[in-house]
Order: sequence, then C-alpha cells, then structure tokens
Amino acid sequence: MLMSWCVFLRAGNQEDKSMKYWKPFIKIIFLSLLLLGSGCQRQSGKSVPAVKAGPEVIKHYQKGPVELTLEVDHRRINAAQFFHLTLRVEGPENYAFELPGPDTKMDGFSSAGGKLNRPILVGKNRISQSQTYILEPSGPGEFKLPPLKVLAWNANKDKTKALELVSGEIPLSVESLFGPDKKGALADIEPPVRQPLNWQLWTAAGGGAVLLLALLVWLWRRRKPAAPPLPPPLPPAELARRELQRLLERQLPEHGQIKEFYGALSAIIRQYLERNFAIRAPELTTEEFLAELGRRPREGSAIAGYKGLRQEHRHLLRDFLIHCDLVKFARHQPEVDDIEMAVTICRRFIDETDGPDSGGGDEKLPALEYKS
Repeated sequence: MLMSWCVFLRAGNQEDKSMKYWKPFIKIIFLSLLLLGSGCQRQSGKSVPAVKAGPEVIKHYQKGPVELTLEVDHRRINAAQFFHLTLRVEGPENYAFELPGPDTKMDGFSSAGGKLNRPILVGKNRISQSQTYILEPSGPGEFKLPPLKVLAWNANKDKTKALELVSGEIPLSVESLFGPDKKGALADIEPPVRQPLNWQLWTAAGGGAVLLLALLVWLWRRRKPAAPPLPPPLPPAELARRELQRLLERQLPEHGQIKEFYGALSAIIRQYLERNFAIRAPELTTEEFLAELGRRPREGSAIAGYKGLRQEHRHLLRDFLIHCDLVKFARHQPEVDDIEMAVTICRRFIDETDGPDSGGGDEKLPALEYKS
C-alpha cells in the first residue's frame, strides 16, 4: 500500500498545475491512514483471554450395554443465573429409553424449560438420546442435585425387564448477588473508571476532518460565479438613437447603397413608433399606415395609440415615409442634401417625440423645409 501511494504522489508531479493545491492534503491523508493502520495492527496483536468451554461437571454411569452421562455447565452460580443439565443415554440401536421429563421435581430447583431430543445414530449399531433441563435455584445456598433414574430396554422385549441407571447426587452452590460477606448490604458505588485516550480514533477523526476541509475548499474553488444582473432595457428613444448612429457608421451612401440606407432608416422610425407609441408600424405598408393615421382613433384600430403624436409630427412622419418609399421603390436618386435632411428629420422626430410631454401642448414646432 505504501508503494502504491508513493507512485501516486510521483505521478501527481507530472499533472497540471491544479494538482499543486491538493498535494498537502493528499500527504496529510496518507499519513493519517498510515497511523490508523499501525494502530489497528497493534490492537490485533493483543492476546484475547481464552473462554472456558464445556461443562464443569461430567459423570459417567454404565450398566450392561447401556451408558449414562450427566453434564452440568457450572458447579457454582449466583442467584440470578441458571444451571443447564444434560442427561445422555447410549445403547444398542434396538433399545428404547425413558428419561426423566423436564418437569421432574428436584428439591431446591424449579424447572425453567427443557427439551427431549430424538434418538440419533452415534456408532455401529448404537444410538443415543438426550434430555436437557434448565434449573432455576430457589435462592442462595448449597444444594445437591438428586439422583435421576433412566430406563433402557430391548424394544422387542417386555419393558418390565428394563435396565435402571441411576445417577449419584451432585453438590451445587448458589451465591448471593451481594457476595458471601455482605449479608444483603448494598455495596458503595464504584468511582468512575478513566478510559485511556484512543489515539487511533483521534487520528482517524483528524484525517476525516482534513479530508472534509479539502473537499469544501475544492467545491469552493469550483463554484460558479453569480451571474451579473441584467441591465435595465434602454428607453425606445435611446435605442433608436444608437441604431441611427450604427447606421451612419456603416457609411452606406458613400458606398452607393442608397436604397439599403433608406430601408434601414425607415425601419428605425417604424420600430421606434412601435416601441414608444404601441403603433404596429412594421406590420403596415406606408399607404395602410398613412390611411390609419388620418382616421380618428377608435377601438380596435391597427395603430391605436397614435393619438400621442402632434399634428406637426404626423405631417413630418408622412413626408418622411413617402420620401423613403420613393427611394426604395421608385428609383428616386436623392442628393447629398436630401440624405442629410432625411437623417436630420429622423433624429429630430425621435428627440421631439421622446418624453411624457411629446403628445400634448400647443407649442408650435420650428418649420422643417424638406423636399421630397
């Protein structure tokens, strides 16, 4: 494992520059795992105390071809524990056995359960059968397990000729929960036992904390920056002025693209009318637009909202659109002065119709001489 970590660290030196942030964290985690592994090896090397297995009391009895074995798990218990007794009888396979039941009366004990097991083959032509007992002592003191009688007979013959095997008395001891010298007195509370410091646990916890911190740093570095808030939309007049400025910077008339210039110029005015006055000018031809412009406002009109324009602005807009159509569709060749006048009208129309006061008042506008 140590060699694989060394190869990993050496390979990390050849990666991109982003790995230089992770090298200290990887080394710390490696050292933490190394210390934790050594602690586990030391703990695994500790000797485990052996647990005593098997019953403490084993008695054997035999009569003819039949053998009886009595086993008790402990000689001495306390008043809160139980004795586990096992009677096992073995004989020829044609024999039958009769063992004392779990409810057999035994002085000083009460039955807490038991089980009679079925006969099993244990050797050539021999079978074995056992009965278990769970005995609860009546209290502390010295007791004697009474003799237990087992009958064994040839199953093909009369039971009256059965063999009797009787176990001997077995002394057992039951101690008080308070100890032999306390006589029922409660012992004092033992002082708290101070637990030794587990360095392996603290090392593992520290390594985990470092790993978590490294993960948080990595996530913080990879976080996406918050998207900047969208700028507020430009007012219709300001947007039209910028579009007009970009159109002039293209210098279309200087390159002989007069028709394209007038098409873009009229589109700026139509889009401005739609944005500022809710007039769907781009959807109407010039004839349809002028026809609607000449009518009185009514519900459902295609240019509902044009009433915000003054009379002077309506005439100016009419002349401007007609002139643009002459250039776009009638092959009219405007002079340089006509082009400059069209730009001036477009800019002045935007400036004078911008703001809440553009549609009210009787102030007379300066006259604009324009020849279409």
